[in-house]
Amino acid sequence: MAKDNVPYEIVPGVSASLAAGAYAGIPLTHRDVSSSVILVTGHEDPSKTAVPVDWQALARTKSTLCVYMGMGNLAFIVGELIKGGLSVETPVACVQWASLGRQKTCVATLDTIVTRVEEAGLTAPAIIVVGEVVRFRESISWFEQKPLLGRRVVVTRNLERAGELASRLEALGAEVLSLPMISVSKSIDPAVQEEIFEELGSYEWLVFSSVNGVKYFFEAFFEKFEDSRSLGFMRIAAVGESTARAIRKYRFNVEIVPEKAVAEELAKTLVETGSMDSSKVVVVTGNLGGKVLIDKLNEAQAIVDRFPVYTTEKTDLSQNIVATDFKKKGADAILFTSSSGVRSFVGQASALKLEEGSQRPLAGSIGPITSKTMKKLGMPLDFEAKESSLDGLIESLITKLNS
Repeated sequence: MAKDNVPYEIVPGVSASLAAGAYAGIPLTHRDVSSSVILVTGHEDPSKTAVPVDWQALARTKSTLCVYMGMGNLAFIVGELIKGGLSVETPVACVQWASLGRQKTCVATLDTIVTRVEEAGLTAPAIIVVGEVVRFRESISWFEQKPLLGRRVVVTRNLERAGELASRLEALGAEVLSLPMISVSKSIDPAVQEEIFEELGSYEWLVFSSVNGVKYFFEAFFEKFEDSRSLGFMRIAAVGESTARAIRKYRFNVEIVPEKAVAEELAKTLVETGSMDSSKVVVVTGNLGGKVLIDKLNEAQAIVDRFPVYTTEKTDLSQNIVATDFKKKGADAILFTSSSGVRSFVGQASALKLEEGSQRPLAGSIGPITSKTMKKLGMPLDFEAKESSLDGLIESLITKLNS
């Protein structure tokens, strides 16, 4: 870019060797064993290196050696270091895919590392660390202790909602594949919106059946009204704690949150308040949901208005690069958080069919409604969250994969 006079900026980052050492639990220097570190390329083709590396001279420095691009030349490098005087008992670590969910670390000594790496199947990209500092890994290693490290987990939520689940799984060490089975977008009939908003003062209950419903309802509400007090004195109910948290962000109190995050439990809890008979209730939902909840409230003699504020549609993953990777390699688990996601997955079965030799994932459900849809459509159900929440789903996933 400098040659072509293209403006650019250099943003300083962390060297791969520093990152690999940190994530493998290896301090590159230590006051007791090594006060210096040398970064060196170990490219398998010496002709591509401006000045050939004198490995025997490096062996006499008593420094920690961090070797880049050396996996294809590992046997030669080890042999030269031993010729230079390094003890065959010197510890060595090869860190592959550092900081990612597929990170692997192979630890051995100079005379055994080549065999151990072959047995472990480690290849590039990897950083090779040579020196006494490697011994500290036994007490410092942290990243590879995470409960989902090395596990491939498929998240099927729509892109907007997938982030929270994906980040939490990655924090536990998982490699996350995002395959959004549905797309969600705001969709409100202006006539219905006008009718609902004109009668806000007459409703006694405002009921939310999903986080998406909360988002799009309040977007529409604040486009129409400048003051939150325009909502009146309605009591608010939410299908689960995630939905309730979304409501509280707008500084509204949520009076009803059932212990189980399912429509039947929400309806039951509302009915048990004794306030449903002849009460006017508005249920905020999407184009596909709300029927069970509304039917139950109608049975309790409530006067229910349905307010759809978003549309859920199936996605097309036939040309998706993540889907291609999934078909080739499979995964340890695939997580379903909605019935619509399950139906979309089944509808795209041919485009997501696993290739021969790939790993069949365990299928997990966030709760009984999603599980019911999976069973109805003939999908295997390997585990279900004990609590219909992301916490419950992740807990059940860890238990299942480590059982």
